[in-house]
Amino acid sequence: MTEAIKPLSDVMGSLSENYGRYYGLLEFQTAQLDGSGLFSTRRFSRKAWIFSGLVTEKYITGFAIVDAGVVATAFCYIQDRTTGEYLEEKAVKPYGFVEEFTPTLKNSWKIQDGRKIWKFDPQVDSYKFEYLGKDFSLHFNMKDNENGISTIAPSEGRPFHFTYKNMNLNSDVVLSLGNKEIKFNGNIGVIDFSKGYPPRETFWNWASFVGITGSGKEFALNATAIFNDGLENIYWLDKKPYPLGKATFSYEKPISENTTLIKDDSGLLSLEFLPEGKRSEKLDALILKSNFTQAFGKFKGKIIHMGEEILVSGSGLVEEHYALW
Repeated sequence: MTEAIKPLSDVMGSLSENYGRYYGLLEFQTAQLDGSGLFSTRRFSRKAWIFSGLVTEKYITGFAIVDAGVVATAFCYIQDRTTGEYLEEKAVKPYGFVEEFTPTLKNSWKIQDGRKIWKFDPQVDSYKFEYLGKDFSLHFNMKDNENGISTIAPSEGRPFHFTYKNMNLNSDVVLSLGNKEIKFNGNIGVIDFSKGYPPRETFWNWASFVGITGSGKEFALNATAIFNDGLENIYWLDKKPYPLGKATFSYEKPISENTTLIKDDSGLLSLEFLPEGKRSEKLDALILKSNFTQAFGKFKGKIIHMGEEILVSGSGLVEEHYALW
């Protein structure tokens, strides 16, 4: 039986006693768990990141800032789906965030590496993302709404892990390529804010896509396997969220070159992902390792919604990520 989505008012006491899915953005502090100093839980166990993507017929983008405790990372990429042109910039900064930094969607985040700057700033009614680089720059404002989902999940050997996801978000975008400025907008945005204490050794598959149904309604999906106990598996139909069961991802490696089949154990979901490109990275910082591939491309398949089989299609990404952190 797929667990229902609950109101935020149901969250009481310690987050590790409140595993589940909740409507809206849960705000919380971790200072008592984090401690202080170079060898603190804040530096060696607590992880936080913001990822945001934009999906259109012409472009797929990814933007991320990560506070992994002893190191901070950031990346921004854009793929022109009509030409195959791919641009990416990234940064790795030891102790890139000060010890007192509290990662939330209400605070500003910034990573700078020479002339490259990644910034996240909350606005009154939106989120502002900026990447400023030499070869390209990306600026976008993304409006959130009441349809986001917070997840509190168990984490082996650690207190809990939290994530907030929302999809089909209205976004105004400015892409600068040399002397050319390109503007586009629409309900094309996704946001992933995660914070907590993932297991020391972590593996996940992740899928995120924005699309439509066969009848033209907006559709979006967020799904993971082997992480967060499947609790963040959600689909949005006409912007309203609905829960899914645990997911399985079936594919031959590398994930960026082969079809991925995605199903959930409640029997509601059956998807096929066809890759067009990828963003990949390997990090080895002694106590922190990461092997990451984010493939982007097209989805097609079906969902059974309220007993009715609905055809869905769209674009987005699948991910394979191993981390020792």
